[in-house]
Amino acid sequence: MQLTQFPLIRLPRILLLWLLLTSVLAAICFWQGQQSLTQDLRHQLQHQLPQRLKNALNYRGDDAPLLNLIQHQLNQDLAILPLSTDVLYFHQCRGEVAQIMANAPVYQVAGSWQLLIEWTFGKLPQQTRIAFSCEPNWQNLLSYPGVIAALLLALLLWLPRPLSHSCKQRKDALMSLGIAAEPAAWVASASEGLNPVQTHLLMKLVAEPQQTPRQWLEWITQPRVARLSEDRLIWFSLAYAYLQGDFQGALEVALSDDGLHFAPEHQQLRLHGLELKLGKTPYFYLLWYAWLRQQDEGWHLNPAINRADTEHAQTLLLLMEKWGGHAKAINDLKDNGLRAKTLDQNRNKLKAELSAILGDKLSQDYLFETERDLKSGRNRYRLALQQQQISFSVSLF
Repeated sequence: MQLTQFPLIRLPRILLLWLLLTSVLAAICFWQGQQSLTQDLRHQLQHQLPQRLKNALNYRGDDAPLLNLIQHQLNQDLAILPLSTDVLYFHQCRGEVAQIMANAPVYQVAGSWQLLIEWTFGKLPQQTRIAFSCEPNWQNLLSYPGVIAALLLALLLWLPRPLSHSCKQRKDALMSLGIAAEPAAWVASASEGLNPVQTHLLMKLVAEPQQTPRQWLEWITQPRVARLSEDRLIWFSLAYAYLQGDFQGALEVALSDDGLHFAPEHQQLRLHGLELKLGKTPYFYLLWYAWLRQQDEGWHLNPAINRADTEHAQTLLLLMEKWGGHAKAINDLKDNGLRAKTLDQNRNKLKAELSAILGDKLSQDYLFETERDLKSGRNRYRLALQQQQISFSVSLF
């Protein structure tokens, strides 16, 4: 299984990085171009200017009008400096003499930088200051660094990012589940920042065949999954096993509220969003207890061992006859009424069936509360759920 190692970076962030990198590269190119041009100009001027000045001065270094004339002529010659074809980042440059000789006045002239040309006049050391300014070639100054920045970013994006210690641990765990090294590294890196529940789900599901590791990661990062608490994760794991790998159905169960919903016309029960199939007779006893829970406080006192409860037997009998209860259970109610032994047996069956599906901890909320009746000394029972947590698809009677 092959996965493209492409980091999940939003486009605006890439553009910001590109602009920043282009600006830095453009500044470096400008500086390097300026340094190269400075060296070139220094070499040319150092080679030509001293001899030209000596010839022009003709041993009259103190002749101010002559110095001004020479300076004016030099400024005309430096007004437009020819640039070689290998100068990429400047259109044209110009120079202006700031000081023609060491004993001459210094002029304030505009310029990006200055060159100091040293020479001798007679036996005296001299120096000439020339200020230069250049017009940037913005097309080259931005296009070349822009292309280089784009290529560097593309290379960085396609190269695998180094894994942190936690990523390496996840990668090793994924590979132990049978995931190949490349997709394991991608998932380990891309799953950085998942909350503990999402991480647990990823490690539980990533090797399942219904989806690829990348598809599992995309599913786990969706908002509905990210909202799962640790309590709801327990329901997800339970439903995922009960529904034989239906992860979407398991998610619906995990996001459902606590409660029982009965559809007696189909003898169906939905518990915390999970469709359960109970034995026929235990189902009707649970339905009857649920109906009782909707009436006042919902308690039912277990009848005495030697005396059946005929009043409530009629209610339970009506439910079974209307919605298709087992014939044997119906006949037993008609012949013997509602006996303590029968009630105890069916509560125990309900506990066994729900515990087998939900486990002892989760099933407790859907079973029975017990109280001792002080007057009779017998126990009374009701469902632990609140009235508003119980609903029916139809009117029961």
